[in-house]
This record gives sequence, C-alpha cells and structure tokens, in this order.
Amino acid sequence: MEWRNPILKNMKTILRFTIFVVALAFVSCSPISKDGYLKRYDKFITKVQAEYTEYTDADWIALDEEFATLSKVWYAKFQTKLTSDEKSIVTDYEYKYTYYRTLSKGKGVWDALKESYHRDMNRVKEGIVEELKEEAGNFSDAVRSFVDDAANEIKGAIQQTESEMNGIDNKSEQKYNFE
Repeated sequence: MEWRNPILKNMKTILRFTIFVVALAFVSCSPISKDGYLKRYDKFITKVQAEYTEYTDADWIALDEEFATLSKVWYAKFQTKLTSDEKSIVTDYEYKYTYYRTLSKGKGVWDALKESYHRDMNRVKEGIVEELKEEAGNFSDAVRSFVDDAANEIKGAIQQTESEMNGIDNKSEQKYNFE
C-alpha cells in the first residue's frame, strides 16, 4: 500500500496545479474594472463591425461565445457599477452585434432586431428607474439637510431673542428696584 501514496500525492499536486492554472487563466481573461469591461466590449464590437462579412460559421460560433461572456457574464459582474449612460452604451453594443450577426446570415433580420430591441429597452427602463430612485434619495437628503439648517437657524434666533429679553428684564429690575 505504501507504493500508492507517492503516486496519489503526485496526482493531487498535478490536480491542484491544473486548478490553479485554470483559475489564473479565467482571472487573467476577465476585466478587473468597469472601464476595462467597457473597453474590451468596444474593441470586440469594433472588430465585428469591420470584419463581419468575412466571418465563417466557425468564426461566428466563437464570436457568439465571446458575446455571451460580454453581454451576460461580465455584464452581471459590473451591472451595479454602470451608470445609465454606460448601460445605454452596452445596450448599443448588443444591438450592433445582433445587427451584424444577422446581416452576415441574411435571414431573420427583423425577428433578431425586434428581440434585441425589446431586451435592450427593458434594460434601459431599469436603468432609468434606478437612476430616478437614486436622485429621489439625493433629493430627500437635500430636503432633510435644508430643514435641519432651517431648524438650527430658528433655534439660534429664539435663543438670541430669549437672551435679549432676559437682558431687558434685568435692566427693568435694576431701574425700578423698590427695595
């Protein structure tokens, strides 16, 4: 039984190394920042736009996989960090990819564009609603701050008036001291 341990140990080491390499490859291919994601997506769309007429079916299979990664996996990773304008840009990229993909095949143009349009408009609506909610929160904070400032001003004015009234009372007592 002792002769198997070194083999199993080597196999475990090889397995760990393989997992490490796969994880490293995945991390190195994934954009680290929102800006990196947007740049990579822009570069991808620019390339598709320039070369779509020359792609083979095999090319489109690889491009579809890359597009799925950009539009689903990485979008989900950065969605909460994207502004409404950036979400509109991503929507535009998806629309362009669908457009050039469909043009290259020459069939189903209307259905593909219509589906993309509805998906994209829903995403834009979500972005607008999120932005309005954020602005409402900012407005609420501004109103709260304004009310707090006004209340502090009123308290200060009342304290000053009370102080002045106390001064008048003291002067009256001194002037008309009946002792």
